[in-house]
Amino acid sequence: MKRIIVLFLIICAAIFPTSITKAQEPIRLVTLPIIITSQARASSDALNQMKVKIARSMHVPLNGTLKKVEYIPSTESSPVLQDIWSKIYQSNKKAKLKEAMKPLADELNADFIVCTVLYSCNEMTSMSMGFDHSTLLQSNAGVEMILFDNRTGELINKKRSKFFNDEYSPRGTADALAVECLTELIEELKPRERMLTND
Repeated sequence: MKRIIVLFLIICAAIFPTSITKAQEPIRLVTLPIIITSQARASSDALNQMKVKIARSMHVPLNGTLKKVEYIPSTESSPVLQDIWSKIYQSNKKAKLKEAMKPLADELNADFIVCTVLYSCNEMTSMSMGFDHSTLLQSNAGVEMILFDNRTGELINKKRSKFFNDEYSPRGTADALAVECLTELIEELKPRERMLTND
């Protein structure tokens, strides 16, 4: 019986060598550092919270043993993106960042890219005119998430923005709104599930 099983496995390996090899190859993942536009003024604490959320959203349990995902370091991906985006923008000032995802994936031989942009994060405080002289807070934040699957060609680009205009509250600060925007985008887009589903 054992000889029959071994023989069957040998025949399968001979007939389907490519698919077996492909299944063993790890998914090459690029998680870019958060890109901050000139309109955003986030604190280092908020940015750290966002970095942790992104990292957790792409964490694959037991990856050290299973080798399911190969994480391409940002020190390798960031300079390549800057070079690609510079060339795209020079040729078309109206170009969108998402247009750089396919060339980036091809250049790095990446399977999946996660790109997060903080495009707005501002706040202003003032004193109310009432007797209590309470502090008023006006704030806004906007986060964009771009996911690109180079195996299928699927590109997803979503934005989430939030505004606050009321008496001061820690939950209404621009930092808090930015983290909330990112949290909602991750919950909606489920980047890790998308990456693993198409493998």
